[in-house]
Amino acid sequence: MNQIEKDNLDNLFLYHGNVLGAARTTSMALKSLINAFRELECEQEDIFDRYTELAAAIKATQPRITPVSHMLEQFESEMKPYWQNDVAEVKAQATRILSEKIKLYQSRAERVVRHGIKFIEERDGIIVHSASSMVTNVLIQAKEVLLRNFSVIVLQLDPVRTPQVALSLKEHDIPHIVVPAFNLDHHISKANKIVLGAVSVTRDLKVVAPVGTSTVLSLCRHNGVKSFLFANSYHFSHGLADSQRIYRSDKLIASSRTTYNLTTYSHDLVDLNLIDTLIDEDGVVDNDRLWAFTG
Repeated sequence: MNQIEKDNLDNLFLYHGNVLGAARTTSMALKSLINAFRELECEQEDIFDRYTELAAAIKATQPRITPVSHMLEQFESEMKPYWQNDVAEVKAQATRILSEKIKLYQSRAERVVRHGIKFIEERDGIIVHSASSMVTNVLIQAKEVLLRNFSVIVLQLDPVRTPQVALSLKEHDIPHIVVPAFNLDHHISKANKIVLGAVSVTRDLKVVAPVGTSTVLSLCRHNGVKSFLFANSYHFSHGLADSQRIYRSDKLIASSRTTYNLTTYSHDLVDLNLIDTLIDEDGVVDNDRLWAFTG
């Protein structure tokens, strides 16, 4: 792949990650890879090299989509006996293994939701900062399965994701309001919990999360609002925070009076100590499991 192709891939993952969230983007990426194998036309001896080139670019996206990287690592391990087979067999085995990975990832996500709904209680006032599918599913299941009555404060994040979560809440008759994040201080007294998803949790205990998460969590902690992070363990990264390749943009801004350079980042790096409770597919992640993860 040339640099332009790599940049386009970065932009594609960044866009879908922001619009769909890390969980949906993971499933979409694996399904796209299945289609790529099915449509691939090349000599048998070229298949592995072509896959390796694409996989390296996917693993290096900005930011890194940790669950995608984990799925690809497992796929590569299980594909080792098949790379030398004929083209049809390679395609068949790749399709089978990737389809199994999608089911495995989704099953873990469902287990997180089953644990997560236990933390949604009667008359909660819940802040939602992003349209994480994990968060949305937890709220819907708490309403539909446990019959919990609660209200939601949706913080406006962007013109795509905010309407997504608002529509989901409306369709399931969950009372909610939508407010700009910078106006949360006017509504914080109505909330007792904030629920979050994550792109990654790093070995040095940082959370790669939607932009603005650190500020919102700081305000919540100051006001006694408890925080809950839902993330299946495929979101736990082998790497440290500084290896997550957070996308940075530098843009020259010109006005009638001056010019200046505006630097922005696509995601926040949040200290895990701002999170009161971390829940994965096995339930609450206690200190022993965190120490095992960081060791």
